[in-house]
Amino acid sequence: MNSRGINTTATWRQLAHVLFYDIRLASGETVLQSVRECELLLFALALLSFYAVSLCCFWANFFLNLFSLNLTSYFAVSSHSDHIREILGFKLFIKFSVWSQNIGS
Repeated sequence: MNSRGINTTATWRQLAHVLFYDIRLASGETVLQSVRECELLLFALALLSFYAVSLCCFWANFFLNLFSLNLTSYFAVSSHSDHIREILGFKLFIKFSVWSQNIGS
C-alpha cells in the first residue's frame, strides 16, 4: 500500500492482467501468448548460438592442439628418431658389409 491507502501490488497485478490477458493482437492471440512465443524463440536462439560458439571453440581447440602436438612431438621425438635411425643405419651398414664380404670371398 502507498500513502493514499491504495494497494499498489493489486494495481500492478490488474494492469499486468489487462496488458497480458485482455489485449488481443491483430493475429487474434493475446500479448501473453506472443510473449511466450518470443521467449521460446529467444531461448532457441540463445541455445543455438551457445551451440555454435561451443562448436567453434571445440574445433579451434582441436586444431590448435593438433598442430601444437605435431610440432612438439616433432621436436621432442626428433632426437629419439635420430638415434633410432642411427642404430638402424648402423645395423644395415653391418649387414651390407657382411653381405658384400660374403660375395667377395
